[in-house]
Amino acid sequence: MVRSLKVLTLNVNGLSSDLKRYRLSSFTKQQNIDILFLQETHKAKRDKKPLLKDPRWKVIVEARSNSKARGVAILVHRKYDIKLKEVIPNGEGRYLLVKCLFEGKVITLANIYAPNKGQKRFLIKKNSSSRDSAG
Repeated sequence: MVRSLKVLTLNVNGLSSDLKRYRLSSFTKQQNIDILFLQETHKAKRDKKPLLKDPRWKVIVEARSNSKARGVAILVHRKYDIKLKEVIPNGEGRYLLVKCLFEGKVITLANIYAPNKGQKRFLIKKNSSSRDSAG
């Protein structure tokens, strides 16, 4: 049974640099992070390279845009028993919803990267469309 989780959310402003990926891996290891939410990964859909080459992360799920902009990801440490049930990525790299069985419990992980302008409108629109699709 999981008593507590160490969750971190970071706006990484791109992960193209080997040094930045190394620092991210080192920091998350040092902080003993269990679940990591990343925003602004800047990975285009056509880019086939993995987000991180860190064996500690069992589940890495991403929502990418057509360009090297935006992008969100959810990473879960390999020590957890997790089974993905449904992954709902946004084609613009703005949000990612993951419904899963986590340590025997059904949960939803959500990572949202709202635009700088029009955040309220963006969130209201996404909230109403997610309720419509759940119906």
